[in-house]
Amino acid sequence: MKLQHENLPVVSCPFSFIHRNLMREVCNMFSFSTVEEFSELRETVRQKLNQLLVTGVEPLFVAVNEAVNNAIFHGNKQDKAKKVYLAITSSPGEVRIIVRDEGGGFSKMANAQPDELRESGRGLEIIGLCVDQYYYNAQPSEIVLIKKVAVSPLESKRRVVV
Repeated sequence: MKLQHENLPVVSCPFSFIHRNLMREVCNMFSFSTVEEFSELRETVRQKLNQLLVTGVEPLFVAVNEAVNNAIFHGNKQDKAKKVYLAITSSPGEVRIIVRDEGGGFSKMANAQPDELRESGRGLEIIGLCVDQYYYNAQPSEIVLIKKVAVSPLESKRRVVV
């Protein structure tokens, strides 16, 4: 499946399951390999979230950044030949962000010791505080961030409130 969005190049969509199984609308999809490439897309991603949400954009944006950093650094191990895919989907009642990398997946460390001063290893904790729900798959290596929203009858169909 190919998607064309505004001025972005046509990319092959690795999220074809969204349309078949979840009957969601893909609002936008991006692909990139490095933090520098993602930094060029950050404001566009924030604007798309602002179009879908009246409030709650910043916490969701923090979770997106954390998921993207995890995909680049831990999933793809900063391999510039590997891509990270980010899709923003919406349906009545929720917004989902899917971040998929080309890495080998991961499993949550069951016996991780809490240490508030550690410099890494807090990504899922941060994500959990910023979204209503999330889940991840080992293969394909992806995380799905879910923000529940209530449809506002005063707003357009695509604009929802938290």
